Amino acid sequence: MKRVESVSYTRSQVCEIAQIQTGKNRLATWLAFESGVKPSEIASLRPPECRTIGSGKATESQLFPGREDVVIYSVDNGQGEARHIAVSAQLHQKLEKARLGCPKLVEEDDWSYLCGYNIGYGHAWVQSFTECSESALGYSHGTQGLRHAYIVERFFELLMHGIGHDERVDIVALETGLEPESVKKYLMTKAESRSRSVA
Repeated sequence: MKRVESVSYTRSQVCEIAQIQTGKNRLATWLAFESGVKPSEIASLRPPECRTIGSGKATESQLFPGREDVVIYSVDNGQGEARHIAVSAQLHQKLEKARLGCPKLVEEDDWSYLCGYNIGYGHAWVQSFTECSESALGYSHGTQGLRHAYIVERFFELLMHGIGHDERVDIVALETGLEPESVKKYLMTKAESRSRSVA
């Protein structure tokens, strides 16, 4: 029996999972790990110059403190609300190699986007990730574990940057599109280290 102490993934675990995924699903996995995006949001990925962020939203100058050498993209949450996300320069290079010459319309459940990249998203990517996680690690936290990992890592980074608790919660909420209370729930799950048994 293997004990799993957290519902989030480490970078080394994501490496193991990504190694056995197809190229486009691997790209989606790293995007979610580095930015905390949801499966449906991946299909909406755009470079910042291709989408206008509302004036009431925080800009990249107000976000991502403590992160260097990043490139800013944007995603849509499916309700017409866009936000900035930051990815590493290395991931940026891989994303641009997968950029489509002409965006294609993709639809799933109650959402549709013009997808500009050859990248995994939605249910198909979620299923791929779960299967590959079980194959590589013997268990799966699902793609939610990538989102959880981003929140936990960013909270620690912001702490090291000298930012107070409440402001850290607000920044992570803006970066992930979550409400502050939802961010706190993720952090509580990590703090409690709820363990479960995996055969």
